[in-house]
Amino acid sequence: MIVKKITKRNDIQIYRGISVLAVILYHLSPVSFPGGYLGVDIFFVISGFVISNLIFSEIDAQKFSFKNFYLRRFRRIIPSVLSFTIFVQILLFFIEDNKEIYEISKGLIYSLFFTANIYLSRVVGYFNSQNTENYIVNLWSLSVEEQFYLFFPIILISLTKKSLHFRIVTILFITGFSLLFFNRSFFDNFLFIDNVFLNFDNFLFYSPFTRFWQFSIGVICMLLNQIRSYRVTLSEKYIPLFSIGFLYFLSGFSSSSGRIFSSVLVTLIFVVILYVEISFKKINLLTKTFLYLGNISYSLYLFHQPIFASIRKYQIYSGSEAFLNLNSVSGLMLTFICIFLVSFLNYELIENKFRHLAPNNRNIKHLLAPMIFLAFLLPSIGIFTEGYNFLNRNNLRQYPSNSELNFLVGTNFIKNENSLCLGRDIKELCIYNEKLKDEKRIYFVGDSIIGSLVAGFVENSNYETYTFIDSTKGSCPILFNYCDFKNNSERFELLTQIKNSTIILGGNYEKFVYDEKFEDDFTNTIEQFDKSNTIFLINSVPYPGTNIKLYERFNKKMFKTEYTVMKNQNTQLKKLFNKTGENNNITTVNIDSLFCNDLCIFQDKDYYFFNDHSHFSYFGSKKVSDYIYTLIKD
Repeated sequence: MIVKKITKRNDIQIYRGISVLAVILYHLSPVSFPGGYLGVDIFFVISGFVISNLIFSEIDAQKFSFKNFYLRRFRRIIPSVLSFTIFVQILLFFIEDNKEIYEISKGLIYSLFFTANIYLSRVVGYFNSQNTENYIVNLWSLSVEEQFYLFFPIILISLTKKSLHFRIVTILFITGFSLLFFNRSFFDNFLFIDNVFLNFDNFLFYSPFTRFWQFSIGVICMLLNQIRSYRVTLSEKYIPLFSIGFLYFLSGFSSSSGRIFSSVLVTLIFVVILYVEISFKKINLLTKTFLYLGNISYSLYLFHQPIFASIRKYQIYSGSEAFLNLNSVSGLMLTFICIFLVSFLNYELIENKFRHLAPNNRNIKHLLAPMIFLAFLLPSIGIFTEGYNFLNRNNLRQYPSNSELNFLVGTNFIKNENSLCLGRDIKELCIYNEKLKDEKRIYFVGDSIIGSLVAGFVENSNYETYTFIDSTKGSCPILFNYCDFKNNSERFELLTQIKNSTIILGGNYEKFVYDEKFEDDFTNTIEQFDKSNTIFLINSVPYPGTNIKLYERFNKKMFKTEYTVMKNQNTQLKKLFNKTGENNNITTVNIDSLFCNDLCIFQDKDYYFFNDHSHFSYFGSKKVSDYIYTLIKD
């Protein structure tokens, strides 16, 4: 049976519009719309359906050409990626600080080679709360899709002259093979996978191996549609009802329902929806609106996230109400208008224009050349200048000029062998002064806040006789049954076996304060450590809550706050820590006095003490380490 080319289906365009709207709502508010990210899963199924029909139909008509296929994909995808890269880099220049500029610039370079999913998997988990402020987190799916486009035609061409049923069986086999990668043993036993993706959770979400089944399910749906298709004619009035209903259905999903289960369920439901072709009696204004959303869905998908992120960041850094404010109805309306206008312009001037140019059209080279040049140049400048370091408009330094440590740009996080020490696997922890015969050992235990203290100890002459072990992990303060601190886990086994050592413990426990079980869980956590250890428990840190360098840039003044305000924050947590410090082997470290008197000031005439809203700079960590050393001596 020959596969026939499916003409443009209006219902598929509407599904694209619904899916991109779901993703936009998720990135606007993950709490209010927790299932919106599943719109990407729907995109994958649609891609499998549409692209496989294009390839199979051309193969069967003996018209398929790898060159023409990849040229079409190039014209469809690349120009908008280039314009997106330039757009984001301009936003970074005006809004961001070194670390974000450097990291996002690297991510943009990765995206130009369609490996953003790999880069992002090594930087942050998709469901990390800070991703609402990440400019390029949406690029992961584009890279996965391009990886599918790169390899799948080769598989399909091998099925030339095979029967339709044989093709279905082959694609089913590929689907089953993809699903095997959900087994943890595949991640653990294939070294190259373990090296490419930071952890198993990120592998499950970002990896093409665990996503290809959705594309192949779309292929099977298309092949079944070729065997027997169903067509239904509906009134256009059902479009808004269906759209709202489907979005409401997605909004019911949350992490508690199981992300893998949610992904499988939505994928299978949508395969059924996609299998049935829906036509409309007539096209009215409302239907045209949904169709147009589907038409510009690619541009909408690209540009909504950097616009959201830049508005959020400006609100945080400026300390004032921005013109575009996501916390008000009028601000939301203006933001969505901005997203639509930028997407509309990109669609009309870039996406649609290049898409319909003939491959040999000279305008392609003339128009693309400057875009390609700028898209590579601007991020490269962001990387080689360490995040536009020249934007710092004063002489305050973050690092000593003679430090032998290698830092992640814009942070106080140490890199060893070109890999960040923060968040390392237990078997690969960064250890400093390991060759010392003296058994004085200091362990750093907690999240990235404690991780930002390590450098201040390592290069402090007071600690020359100590060995330091960095066991910190981003967003994971040590709490029983939280993150990977649970019975029989590697981190649990390591930390509970520490003896006769000093432990620097702390982190962002503020997020747990209002949990009824927190006090019991924290007490249980402390009890897991051997009594032979001396624990220094860092009490609630009086951190600024904003990036003080960017605050100065936007407000033209130094950031400071009244100590009475800072002192009254997190009083419940401070009481619990002080109570815990009554234990003989535990000392509560209150560092308020290091930064606060009547006012809390987070810099002096020479140095910043914080690199961002909560993480210590090198000099801030040195200040804290000096103070803790006086406690150790006592």
